[in-house]
Amino acid sequence: MTCNKHFKQKIRDRMSKTGESYTAALHALSQQPGAGSLTSEPSNPSDLVPFEVEIDLDEQLENGVHSDTEGSFTPESEPGDPFRDDDEHSSPWEEEAREAVESALAEASFELEDDEGLVWLPATYDGSKHPHPVACRSIDALRDELLERAESAWCASVPWEGGPVFDPDCASMVADVLNQYHDQLADLGWDL
Repeated sequence: MTCNKHFKQKIRDRMSKTGESYTAALHALSQQPGAGSLTSEPSNPSDLVPFEVEIDLDEQLENGVHSDTEGSFTPESEPGDPFRDDDEHSSPWEEEAREAVESALAEASFELEDDEGLVWLPATYDGSKHPHPVACRSIDALRDELLERAESAWCASVPWEGGPVFDPDCASMVADVLNQYHDQLADLGWDL
């Protein structure tokens, strides 16, 4: 059950109005008095429904299976299984991180100014009332900015339990997305 779904909807509404990232909208709304919080307890404790499930993890690990909704066991490799471990499956936080990088580059402008390469990335929320586009004057600056955006999107989406449950590992994903822009970057004189 989603905890405090009304507050999450306020965050999404603010994101759509302002163009802010989830993290920025969350921060802005959490600063307002009485706005709510994602970590608050449910307003009605009777909304919580306890349940108990017995799982023999040793058997599941040994046989490479997981329990379906009817208590029988099915192979882990079923399509659509969120716990599959293969190269084609990405977690939601990995997908959010990739989307942050891909959308930044899709909206970027690649310019050659005085024989110097320049990539303008779209504005991000920087805490000011007037966000501004980010100018990257080298491949390293571009890579660092994209990595920061990926890690920010990762941390905004990953489960938290006193900190992120999974540490961001975005460097190879950023390199992969940058490879898709090899020609534009080469036109600027930048080598990957």
